[in-house]
Amino acid sequence: QPQSRVITTNHALLELCKLTSDYRPSSGVRQAIVEYLTELIRQNLGHSLEVTSAKWAGHLPGDKARCYSLPLEVQASGPEDMSKFALPYILQTIRENDVDLVSYLETLEGGIPFEYVQIESVDTYDPSDVVEGPTDPPSLTPIEALELVLEEVRTPSVVMMEDEPSGGIPVWGWLLL
Repeated sequence: QPQSRVITTNHALLELCKLTSDYRPSSGVRQAIVEYLTELIRQNLGHSLEVTSAKWAGHLPGDKARCYSLPLEVQASGPEDMSKFALPYILQTIRENDVDLVSYLETLEGGIPFEYVQIESVDTYDPSDVVEGPTDPPSLTPIEALELVLEEVRTPSVVMMEDEPSGGIPVWGWLLL
């Protein structure tokens, strides 16, 4: 007789340290990390357990300087006797693939904020610690900063020369920053 499948909600915490300055990942970067971890867990979880969903759980208070806590909520489905092992398997998978994860992080945002990133810990968290409400705005990413500079460079400024003789054609100058 086949065992019934049970869905468990598992709370895994990934703590990233040595990020550039006060960098905080944008929602897009956070989502990319969650998707990478989800696929990593799916590939390594085995045939008995299956990831049904994974998401960023929210903010946890008390991030250390140059560190970022990424709480994940991972739902796994499997036979009842195996489901109790889902969380240890998920944590083990992330820990055993830390080098690949760091390599992936270094490709995000042009690599600059994650240049020296280290995985401080992979652990569990209490879901009641997650802060509800407004989220911290992400720091300006290096890519966004570069886009702002390039936008200024591409926007020419028009200057009228004051010393033009009256009645003449004004001289226009395009200044590039």
